[in-house]
Amino acid sequence: MSTAELKSTLHRYIVETDDLNMLQQIKSFVQELKNTSTKGNNSEMPEEKAQLVSEIKEAIEELKLIKAGKLEGIPAEKLFDEL
Repeated sequence: MSTAELKSTLHRYIVETDDLNMLQQIKSFVQELKNTSTKGNNSEMPEEKAQLVSEIKEAIEELKLIKAGKLEGIPAEKLFDEL
């Protein structure tokens, strides 16, 4: 998958998500990743990688539940308004 395709996929997931809690988790996660990379610490420990994979899987499962109507979401605009 190219960088552009990945960005597009991530963008679509975020825009389609109406769950404020999930969006806040994604925001926190991305901020943490940015902070880690700006400190020059690009080598993650295996535990951190496992946690990353787990959190991404959890976010994807939540997205699926929202799309299936089993979880209620809120508009992404509310998250952007908070930023």
